[in-house]
Amino acid sequence: MIAVYLTEEWTQVIRATVRRGTFNVVSGDYLDPYLPDLLRSDAGQLAEMFREVQALTKTKDDEVCIILPDHVFRKIGCYNDTENLEAEIKDDLRVPMETCSLAYPIVVNKKTSKKKTVCALDRSYIDILITAAKQMKMPLVSIEPAGFVFLKATRKWEKEQMALFISEKNASLISYNPLGGMFVQRLGENLSFAKEQNDTNVLDVVMREVLATADFANKQTFRMVNKNVPVYILADNFGDYFTLPSLQQRYADLPINNGIIPDTDDEEYREFIIPITALFESYFPSGIASPKLQFMQLTSANVIPQDVTQSSRRVMLRKAIKKWAQVAAVAGVAVIGVEVAGSVYFSSASIPDSLQKDYSVAQAKQNEVNTELERIRQRTTEDENIIGGVSALVSSKPESVGFTDIEVGSKGEVDDPNRAKNWIRVTAKTKDPMVIQDYITRLTANPMFDGVVIEEISADAVKDDSVKRAKLVLGRAQH
Repeated sequence: MIAVYLTEEWTQVIRATVRRGTFNVVSGDYLDPYLPDLLRSDAGQLAEMFREVQALTKTKDDEVCIILPDHVFRKIGCYNDTENLEAEIKDDLRVPMETCSLAYPIVVNKKTSKKKTVCALDRSYIDILITAAKQMKMPLVSIEPAGFVFLKATRKWEKEQMALFISEKNASLISYNPLGGMFVQRLGENLSFAKEQNDTNVLDVVMREVLATADFANKQTFRMVNKNVPVYILADNFGDYFTLPSLQQRYADLPINNGIIPDTDDEEYREFIIPITALFESYFPSGIASPKLQFMQLTSANVIPQDVTQSSRRVMLRKAIKKWAQVAAVAGVAVIGVEVAGSVYFSSASIPDSLQKDYSVAQAKQNEVNTELERIRQRTTEDENIIGGVSALVSSKPESVGFTDIEVGSKGEVDDPNRAKNWIRVTAKTKDPMVIQDYITRLTANPMFDGVVIEEISADAVKDDSVKRAKLVLGRAQH
């Protein structure tokens, strides 16, 4: 998979793979800035960007994720989840809703308040990126805002935080609160202009004004906020900011690799933190979940309509099938050729060199063919979100509950109605049977599951303090 992060100064390109469950960064590099071409709807230049991505990564078949600066989005804000939600969003967009594509990456569902974070991007930007990618026959599967991707990198969903994205001509500030979600303030050129003055005092005054305005907006939006919320700085010259007096008590160091990605040092990780995180979370979507926040639901901020994403993946799957079918066909032809040659050997017939070469290549790749075909078969029959299921299972678990057995995953045909009913089988144990009941209640309330069946409840012994065991079967919700 490939991630492409567009900014005004440059375009970052990261390619990564997962082998044996380990995430590996294959390559990372820079291209010229293509964001201005997107903003002026230059399809030809965007197609050139995808051509350069192909040349840089030396692949044509990988899925592509696009990350855009927050200020490109028409709206990133949090709203009270009421019956007037759609009307409020429509008023803020100031354009017909059908001209935008929306995503709801954060849903806060507390008894006292319900809020949704909304990301809205003009459909014209989405359409032109899809068109340009199709020109180069690359499957585009997601477009996300950089701010939400960065929140996934911090993984501090239980804590308030802010992040400043500063470029040469624009700046934006994201504010996050676990009780409300996130919203973005566009700051324009104020910070960039102040930096150009080469006067620390001027820059500090502007920064102080920015933070004061942000704190006020946070209080109005979230109602409950703390003082001196940590602030991350994402800028090419971020080292020039953390010494400012206005940031002395608030500056937060960027996350480090911490061993997540092999052969990647902290400096490289921080340099490419946005595209690396986008790819990592694409491979491991459960990584964004926080077990500490039962009232929060985190999903994707991808604004590409689901049907378009599925279409891109179907195209990629067809390409994979065609590719390996061709190899298999070569193998078949070569085998036939060898058999014919064998039948006429004693008549002094010879095997053409080209045919022998094709046969040798096919034989060498036969194992690859078989492996790929098996992957394609499994993709239609096996559950692809095993990690997400385990994460949801563990996040709902009371501390006094343990596991003895866990089976996760559904096999069978996609249209089989029984496929999702037996998604997870787990044996839970505890000394307190009421805790088991509490656990079942939590699992039932989790949107990832559809029904919890108790197959058996038993005890290890007849003593009052014996360990109680419950065999549970969980169905998978159809989203």
